[in-house]
Amino acid sequence: MTRSLITLLLFVSFSSGVQAAPQLQLCRDLSQAGKLSEALQHCQPLAEQGDGEASFWLSNIHTLGINGQAPDLDKALAELTRAAEANYGPACFNLASLYDRGELFERSPRTAFHWYLRGAEAGHVPSQAQTGNAYLKGVGTEIDFDQARIWLTKAAEADDQGAQITLAILVRATEPQLSMFWYQKAAQQGNSFAFHELAEIYADGLLGQQQDLPKAILYARKSVRLGRSASQFLLDQLLLRQHQESKVPVKPVPQAVTAVESVAPQSQAPQSQTPQQPQIKTAPTTNVRVTEPSQPGLRDEAWLMAQPPERYVAQLIQLSRETAVRQFIKDNALQGKVDYFRARTGAGNVYVVLYAETAADRSSALKLTERLPEAISKGVWLRRFGAIQSSFVPVE
Repeated sequence: MTRSLITLLLFVSFSSGVQAAPQLQLCRDLSQAGKLSEALQHCQPLAEQGDGEASFWLSNIHTLGINGQAPDLDKALAELTRAAEANYGPACFNLASLYDRGELFERSPRTAFHWYLRGAEAGHVPSQAQTGNAYLKGVGTEIDFDQARIWLTKAAEADDQGAQITLAILVRATEPQLSMFWYQKAAQQGNSFAFHELAEIYADGLLGQQQDLPKAILYARKSVRLGRSASQFLLDQLLLRQHQESKVPVKPVPQAVTAVESVAPQSQAPQSQTPQQPQIKTAPTTNVRVTEPSQPGLRDEAWLMAQPPERYVAQLIQLSRETAVRQFIKDNALQGKVDYFRARTGAGNVYVVLYAETAADRSSALKLTERLPEAISKGVWLRRFGAIQSSFVPVE
């Protein structure tokens, strides 16, 4: 058994303000204090009576080992399963995680979803967030945006930052004020990504907010202080923009002449005894439009509309600035692995970032996302190109 497996069997994201019966309270307190032999005496009888929380703590005890003995992971798993079957939320979450990661059992997203949902229905907040994400992405269940929103909202209202951010992104185009509300709630808890997004929102006046560059700089600074490296680049850009906007406008310098439309015929040239300076000939102007080479990964509308509508692609993120896109690519080592294009949404003009590899069906597309960094693989949105094409609106 690996160390990560032991970590999964151990208690995850558990906190309880519920007043327990004296015997159960002793089971809990002694387990948390690491007094495993004493805890065993109080937890074992309760577990045998069907108490889910007692079975959960008993699972932890067997995972750690008693009196220097080796961990008994078979017993730990049996007690964890018994706790989950008693609808104890943290146990449901841990058991779901084992099936989700496939470290002990064969990986089974459907079984993982079953236990996440059981935990969610038991009121366990992290399980509610995972259930919402599963409905949103169709992992272990069918895509159901209504159910996704229900469970994500429950988790977000219980101050789950991941659920708050996911909801903010989910409703950004359709309900900008609600999106703003969830970004602010996450920021109040010190979420660096929320501060980064708020900085971009106020920098460009998105989501119905007035443009406020000082506020954008303030939020970008907070994000940097909280350790988000991508926000440093954003902060630098905002400070440069503030500096440029504070300057007194300077009269533009006339551009140098680069071409001559025509040369007067020699017979019409004015007669003069003064020697003329030699005339420098330049290439004649034409109607051909000269364009710079397209940047790596940046695609246009023609490219988007040329993609096979039936193919699945993973949408990774939407960002309002190309500089932020480049930083996102750099931070996640995605150079040469993504395409992005500009589009207009309810949040304004944005860059939509797609994973470059596509798939014939949803399950194959889901496997492709496993190649992505773990930090972003669980937040992707699997879509058909046809859906992206039909909803595409060019930037203003």
